[in-house]
Amino acid sequence: MYKPSQLNDDYVLKKVDAGKFEEASIEFWKNFLQNYRNYVEENYLVWYKEYPDPFIFMKPTHWVTIFYNHHIDFHIFKNPSDGMTFCYQQFTTLGEMRAHDRLTEEQKREKLQRILGKFEVPLTVIQIKYGFILPAIIPDSNHVSEDPDDLPEMGLIKGRNYAQLHGDTLIKEKKERFNIFGLDEIVHKINSPSFEYELGESIKAYKLGLYLAAASTAGIALENILRILIANKIGENAIPDKSYIWKSINELDKKKILPGRLRAEILSQSEIRNSNAHTNDDPVRKDTVETLYRIVREIILLL
Repeated sequence: MYKPSQLNDDYVLKKVDAGKFEEASIEFWKNFLQNYRNYVEENYLVWYKEYPDPFIFMKPTHWVTIFYNHHIDFHIFKNPSDGMTFCYQQFTTLGEMRAHDRLTEEQKREKLQRILGKFEVPLTVIQIKYGFILPAIIPDSNHVSEDPDDLPEMGLIKGRNYAQLHGDTLIKEKKERFNIFGLDEIVHKINSPSFEYELGESIKAYKLGLYLAAASTAGIALENILRILIANKIGENAIPDKSYIWKSINELDKKKILPGRLRAEILSQSEIRNSNAHTNDDPVRKDTVETLYRIVREIILLL
């Protein structure tokens, strides 16, 4: 038995009759979408209604299916309606395959775009190897599976698997997003997408060690939560026209809503917020960001 490197470029590759797989691929696609959507509606409907974007197959998609010598790729794009088209890139000789492998990544990408007829980035690419398991470049082996009968059932399985993946990933992300200083336990009290976004982005940067970015976005979240506190305790008419921290403090002072210690800490952090918004030679430390999070938490508890 020879290794692929010992074979000449004129070695003829085994080709699978992709035509046998077209009808099965359509059944795969139909079953995938049906099972995906049913599973999301049965198990993640509340999450889907609030966060629809992660569930990419709930909206119509166009699948461009490429048949290779030993695998099938489904390139999936946004589309006004569900649909599927077929393309082929099967090499006749080992030399053709090697020539393709020697192309630069840019050349491969351009070639793929010509095959797809699309230049946008796909939502995702699903690859299956059933039916194309062996590359058939091993002498004395004529076996390449040509049985497409399992593809429809595989569509059911993969549809459910992708629904679980998207749903569980979303839930994990949302539950862990504020899992710091107990914020995950209380941030749901604030019905403000902008505040949730600002604080979430800050914590994301904090976990990456990007403390300047974390402090800046935490400062924005602090400005926001103070305005929410004013609306909650005094009324929306009392919200300052500008989101400066000191203006919000002045409004809260009128009703003596903030404890003295917390008021002083907020004002001290306002200086950090201002300096972070501009060029600043002093590095932001981890404990500075953590102080901002603790202050935000205390303000939330006042609501």
